[in-house]
Amino acid sequence: MKPSQAFIAAMLGASFTGVGSVVAGVWFIADNGVGIYNYFGGHQEGFYTLSDVIDDSDFGSKITIEMYNGIY
Repeated sequence: MKPSQAFIAAMLGASFTGVGSVVAGVWFIADNGVGIYNYFGGHQEGFYTLSDVIDDSDFGSKITIEMYNGIY
């Protein structure tokens, strides 16, 4: 489980409230907007989103939980 997945789950939970739906919508647009910008801007990793930045940071690499080793 990656930190970005927990964050997205929290945004999904918050989206059921009035203010939370606005915050979750802004996160969705910002996350995918950065990915689109990087994809068309020629970033070497392609569609690189804010979630990828969180997962690839020192914080993200320290708290990532490997559930199992196998084909996935």
